[in-house]
Amino acid sequence: MAGVGAVEGMIVASVILRHAHRGWWILMIPLALVGVGAIVELVKMAVASRERKTLVEQGIDPDTVAKKAPTLR
Repeated sequence: MAGVGAVEGMIVASVILRHAHRGWWILMIPLALVGVGAIVELVKMAVASRERKTLVEQGIDPDTVAKKAPTLR
């Protein structure tokens, strides 16, 4: 059965990762930050796309509308 080998492989991989991260847990912090940063950027992009679509639906050229200045808050 091909499925049994795949399941065993996944179990072995999970055990190896579980034991391997004991000494390398500090590397999870940058990976988590990258993941959170990617999610934040995706949300920003979705909001910008929605705003642009709304302007087009209203008949306004989105390229002529002044953009908000970024803040460091």
